[in-house]
Amino acid sequence: RHAEGEAVDAQNALYWRMPVRRLEAEAVRDTILAVSGALQSKAQGPPVPVRSDLEGQIVPDESKLADPSDAFRRSIYFQVRRTQPLNVIDAFDGATLDPNCEPRNVSTVPTQALFFLNNKFVEEQSALFAARVAREAGDEIPARIRRAFQLAVCRDPSDTELAACRQFLRDQAAIYAESQEEVADPAATALANLCQALLASNELMYVQ
Repeated sequence: RHAEGEAVDAQNALYWRMPVRRLEAEAVRDTILAVSGALQSKAQGPPVPVRSDLEGQIVPDESKLADPSDAFRRSIYFQVRRTQPLNVIDAFDGATLDPNCEPRNVSTVPTQALFFLNNKFVEEQSALFAARVAREAGDEIPARIRRAFQLAVCRDPSDTELAACRQFLRDQAAIYAESQEEVADPAATALANLCQALLASNELMYVQ
């Protein structure tokens, strides 16, 4: 059936299939929060204020929030300033507000990968994601890997992926255990690293 469609519509101009597309900037942030279990689903109310942190990134201004969990509300509830776009939204092609809101570009640039590697928000959510996996799956490593895949990409890992992830967790935990830097729980930190990799995966970022 796919071959027949290709023969009729090689330019992919018709609606017999959906082109692969990346999540919108707001949905990227909301998806990360949903997977980690931190997403605050409260509706309506005043916008969440933003501020510039010590690194110059625009983040929620928790000092002005009556409820700290409001920092994890959906992205549509955040204050929008042309000069202060939320760092996640800015990295993933949020709407350009100056001088007006035109159709969004969709880019693939190194700063997006670096965002998932180095951003404090992603690191914190990866730790929460790992804690959720451990809480829901128990102590068995294969069960944890399966639960992580189910939450992040809505499927079970293949046998090859399962074996690779188990090896990764062993190797990472050993590295942390032997490191001169004190790591309170090498196994938990290794699981957070795996969860961070899943959050950065194309399978999570792109709608098939």
